[in-house]
Amino acid sequence: MELQTYLNILWRRKWLILLITVLVVGAAYAYTVLATPLYVSTTTLRVVTIGSELGGRPDRDYTELLMSTYASIATGGTVRSELMRELGLDARPTIAVELIRNTELMKVQATAADPALAQSIADATAQIIIRESRQQFSGDGQSVLEILQRQVQQVESELATARQNYDQLAQQNANDSSALDAARKSIELKERTYSGLLDDYETARINEAVRANAIYVVEPANLPANPSSPRGDVNLVMGLMVGLFLGMALAFLVDNLDTRLYANEQIEAVAQAPIIGEIPRARDSLRIAYSGNGHTAQSEAFRRLRVNVLAPNISGNIQTLLVTSAKEGDGKSTVAGNLALTMAQSGRRVILVDCNIHQPSVHELFDLPNEAGLSNLLAGHASLSGVTQETKIPRLHIIASGTDLLLPMNGVHSIMPAGLVDRLSQGAELLGSPRMATILAELREAYDIVILDTPAVTEITDAMVLAPFVDEIVLVVARHQS
Repeated sequence: MELQTYLNILWRRKWLILLITVLVVGAAYAYTVLATPLYVSTTTLRVVTIGSELGGRPDRDYTELLMSTYASIATGGTVRSELMRELGLDARPTIAVELIRNTELMKVQATAADPALAQSIADATAQIIIRESRQQFSGDGQSVLEILQRQVQQVESELATARQNYDQLAQQNANDSSALDAARKSIELKERTYSGLLDDYETARINEAVRANAIYVVEPANLPANPSSPRGDVNLVMGLMVGLFLGMALAFLVDNLDTRLYANEQIEAVAQAPIIGEIPRARDSLRIAYSGNGHTAQSEAFRRLRVNVLAPNISGNIQTLLVTSAKEGDGKSTVAGNLALTMAQSGRRVILVDCNIHQPSVHELFDLPNEAGLSNLLAGHASLSGVTQETKIPRLHIIASGTDLLLPMNGVHSIMPAGLVDRLSQGAELLGSPRMATILAELREAYDIVILDTPAVTEITDAMVLAPFVDEIVLVVARHQS
């Protein structure tokens, strides 16, 4: 399908698209008006790592792991339970945590129907996280300090004893160099051990201080002034987009399921024949487009149709023409009558024969009686000259369907010759009889153009029965209906 085909479908189904769009936008508006407003308050925390606090470069993996741990704590059941107890909440609060990439910052967001409550929940959550952090790290840090402190005290005592022993040995055995060297090396070893323990102790003390304050509030929770949801502008825009999308999708679906013909390409594909004319639809379903030298849109359309029908490069030299349609009500009788009129006004002798003996209409088109016509002629109850009627248009004659042998039944007129059982099939037999062939031969001798107005091809077989007798067939299709 080409782009123009898609655009034609959308234009054809524009009211369906508009309806769906209006319904979806209306639903979005109703939701915006009826939904309970929700407010979001945000507090920002910093998660401190030891490397960053001491001026070094923090371990990124450790930092991300630590922040993920705090995020899990913040959204866990323990924090929510404490919040419910501290704030007297009846339902579990809605809390979300956002970790800001490449930073030590995390945002705690609390959502509630009341802005002040959302702020209280965010602040309380931050304080509970800080309290939990201090309780977890403070005890472990103190145990390490105590162990290191005992080791420092022990090494201090051993170092003092070693120095005292060295002084005594130096006074008593000043000449014993080997013993003095051994005592001096022992003192140096203990001094190095003592110095290392002091460094470890200082590091542990700093770590304790950092861990005790490893997380703190950078930005307190704000008091939201406007609700975060529902967002009226966003909802309406989304409703418009969704409505248009659903409307267009439904338009393509409906068009795909619709078997009626809309585009010229569809008509040509089904009929397997080229389109030779397009006639604008008239307000009256049954009327002559013009008399005299009319210049309406319809009259010009019928002139173009006449040219195309008679053009040698399209249909060759034709004399007999059958006009039928896909279904009743498509306007075939109107087309047949106006085509006959335009051909007569071009100087040709034309006769229009109403072969629709079940639902005749040609006589109404030209405001003529239907007392005798084709049915009488086929039954042998009238002569050709006796059923031929002149119209107000020069060189244009008609043969009506006739009524002498027509009886109404359920709104449908049918031929009723003696011994007839199946009226529809007998009608087709009469139209396909040698008598009909003889009548057409006589009409060819008397007229330049013979036009047969027949029933719709999908209703009965009359048009197909007459098809072998004619030079050209014009199929009338009512766009958007057939």
